[in-house]
Amino acid sequence: MKLNRQIIVALVLILILGFSGFSHVMADLGPVHVEMNITGERLGASRANTVTAFKIYMRINKNIEVYDWIKIWFPIDEASCEPKDICGEPLMIKGFDESPRFVPNEKHFLKYDNPREKEFGKLYEVHEPYEMETTFYDCKSCNDPVGKCRIVEDPSGLGCWIMGTVLPSLPRNQEDRIIRSHQIEHTTSIGYSPCGDCGQGGVIFVQNEHERSLQINSTASIEAWRQGYNPITFNTSKATGIIPPATPGRYRLRIATEAEPTPVESDSFVLPCSEITKPEFIFQKFTPDDSGDYLLKFNVGEGGALDAGNSLINIKFPNCIDLPNRRVTKKLISVNGTPIQSDSDMIKVDPANNTMTFVSPCNVDNMSEVIIRIKNKVLGNNCDEPFSVFVSTSSEPEMIESTELKKTEIPESMIFIADIKLSDNRTAMPSSYSFTLKPSPICKISSGDNVTIEFPKGTIFPEKIEYNSIKAGIGFVRCSTIESNKLVLQNMNSCEYPSELKIEILKSAGIINTRKIGSYQLKVTAPCSEEVSLSDFFVIAPAPLITALTFKDPGEPDGCNGWYQTPPTIELKCNYSNAKIYYWFDSWENLPILYTGKLESGFGCQKSIIYYYATLGNEKEKINSKVFFIDMIPPRITVTQPLDEWKIYTNKNNYTIKGKRGFTTVPSDKQTTQQVADGISISINYSDYYEIVKPEVFSIDDIDSIKKEWEYKIELSEDITQIIILGKDQACNESVDYYRIFHDTVPPAVKIISPTDNDTFRPYNIVTVEVETESKASVFINGSIASIAKKTKDGRAIFEADIDLDGEDMKIKVEVKDVAGNIAIKEITIFTVEQIRLKLWVNQSKFVVNGKEATPLDPMPTTKSPPLPAKLAGNTYMPVRAVFEALGAEVGWDGNERRVDVRLGDVFLQLWVNNIPTAKINGKTVKI
Repeated sequence: MKLNRQIIVALVLILILGFSGFSHVMADLGPVHVEMNITGERLGASRANTVTAFKIYMRINKNIEVYDWIKIWFPIDEASCEPKDICGEPLMIKGFDESPRFVPNEKHFLKYDNPREKEFGKLYEVHEPYEMETTFYDCKSCNDPVGKCRIVEDPSGLGCWIMGTVLPSLPRNQEDRIIRSHQIEHTTSIGYSPCGDCGQGGVIFVQNEHERSLQINSTASIEAWRQGYNPITFNTSKATGIIPPATPGRYRLRIATEAEPTPVESDSFVLPCSEITKPEFIFQKFTPDDSGDYLLKFNVGEGGALDAGNSLINIKFPNCIDLPNRRVTKKLISVNGTPIQSDSDMIKVDPANNTMTFVSPCNVDNMSEVIIRIKNKVLGNNCDEPFSVFVSTSSEPEMIESTELKKTEIPESMIFIADIKLSDNRTAMPSSYSFTLKPSPICKISSGDNVTIEFPKGTIFPEKIEYNSIKAGIGFVRCSTIESNKLVLQNMNSCEYPSELKIEILKSAGIINTRKIGSYQLKVTAPCSEEVSLSDFFVIAPAPLITALTFKDPGEPDGCNGWYQTPPTIELKCNYSNAKIYYWFDSWENLPILYTGKLESGFGCQKSIIYYYATLGNEKEKINSKVFFIDMIPPRITVTQPLDEWKIYTNKNNYTIKGKRGFTTVPSDKQTTQQVADGISISINYSDYYEIVKPEVFSIDDIDSIKKEWEYKIELSEDITQIIILGKDQACNESVDYYRIFHDTVPPAVKIISPTDNDTFRPYNIVTVEVETESKASVFINGSIASIAKKTKDGRAIFEADIDLDGEDMKIKVEVKDVAGNIAIKEITIFTVEQIRLKLWVNQSKFVVNGKEATPLDPMPTTKSPPLPAKLAGNTYMPVRAVFEALGAEVGWDGNERRVDVRLGDVFLQLWVNNIPTAKINGKTVKI
């Protein structure tokens, strides 16, 4: 039972940890992978303590929007604090042109006149990207020196050294710093899209004892879901000037975005402190008559790859070797069988140091072998003893001493092979081979001997070679057999010293060169020779390089007129699988980038040009280009009439829709020379679309001649007209707006709730007028706008407005205008009644109306009996007729019922002589 409880608890913990970590993982970048110097002419590791280009692959889970920041934290700690482990140049103060790692102090400037160092700061923190407000720091010694020093004080006391990653120094002058920041910004990119010129500010750098970081704002919106664009890359070039840690080891960097701000570590990457292996130095002859070649053989290190046409090789000779005092003729030096084909200025001699420098004619991968052949005629050997040379490359600048020169002896019992020639030395091409067999005094070929010729691995042979395809001397070899990559010539003619025999293997034999480029030798064996005879080297060069470009997802434009609505991915494939493909976008000025997989083609609206070519050895394909158009931006339908409501009401028989066209800039070759204008079409009651204006692509210079506004007049149906406005650009991106036009010619129904017609009011009072009508109507009462007091059902409402009464009667005019423009008018009249003051006196006939004496009352008011009946004595008797008539009422007498009728306005009063306790007002009985 205890064990079961433990299992249950463990499972619960696993579930809790699993669920609690799920959202965290989804919110973080990852994985993050780093490659270095991929934008140069080679792909591989970089050396520690050497300016390096970074290509950082990161998978995003949340979109990166325009102006969102992306930040990289570079490694700050060294793998080793031992000075002996530092790669390249040691930490040494020179007094001029100081190392980017050295931070001078005031003592340094007292000792050395070094004005440039004063103008720049190397320890700093940039606070914002626009004005580049920056705090500069003095150097401090490392507070935590246990194996990972970050800032180290120089023993001289003249300054300190920045260890770990070193970022570019920044001008202390603010204006210069802003310019420098934008220069650095242009050397970085997101994908292939360069940063800069988009108003996102400069680069925020931090370089101090706590942090080495770079932060930049994105120039593009990058959607996490879009296939082919995730992972994205953030790239710095060598021109950015970032120097990785100085000691060899494994390192990581961290990266974050504004959308996913938790820093995520990359996979580890290796920074080697590599060097070439000890070169083997040989002097070699292939025939007794050959003048011979000097051979240097060595392997480059982990970060020592060579780029054809770019990387330098340096050989320092002892003073007993005479180097030519002029530039060396081309083709006298080869690297891995590839001769230097370019002009002789690619090979230079420094007499002061007795050094020869030349450019590698071929690519050499990391950890690969280099064989340098120098013809004997290039060097003048005056050395008495065996000598050695020193070799270095631009990738491995440390000079390494070779072995002492070793001369190879030519065995006497050999068949010598001379004058090797091919009719076509390109890979995978059919070729003829010709060479001359020269017997030695000891070794000769007798009639009937078999001679075996071994070809380079990968050479392709036919199933059978016809007898007239191989010549030996003046005749044909009648019989030959094929064994793997060996050709056996049977029953050869005799070849005795000092004669020679020319062998020709014609193209009709059907032998096809190996597919692998390089430097090769034929190997020949004969019965008289115990050893294999080698020909001189011959080169198998690349066949013409052909790179095919393919668009994927989609493969063809999915929009109109050759435009892509969905950005395609781009695949490049060369006819040689081991060739390197380089590409760049939009401008001849851009540096080639090594192709490593599918490419992102771009975002937004743009005309793009991709340039691409392949290299293999010293062969280079001509530059190809492909133009393609992308427009992901939906048309912007701007309707200026009507302004807002999609429901339109009118009492007219037609309506005019108006709007403006949306213009979108089309960047091309980093220039904004073109724009596109959206087209507008309209459909009435779901009929076919009528095109009002066509979509256009035009030069910015012609923008004034392009129609910017549009309108369309619609004849309306009796009830509702359905309108669809379709925006359609040149790529057939679409956006739709819907409108409904209600044709209404019926005036709105209006009811004046209060006051009613002929109502009376005292003068100078305020009267609230209430009107019921359509809730969207405009209501004016005597010219003043009324407001909604409350909404009722069926789309109606009660409107209210106050009016001031003067001393006269008034007409109230209610004007209602509905949303279609129909008008209804209603009028009522109200009256104002003056106040009447009556004065009466008991037991007097005097009667005063509004201050003036009227006809005396007869009878007069009294409380006496008689005339009052005895039971009413004490009550006040009032003459009704005189009083009511003074108030403006009409008084009548019904003799049959002995009833008095009084009418005043809307009030009707009835009184009975013999029914004193009660009366009626408007038919309702009341007590008196």
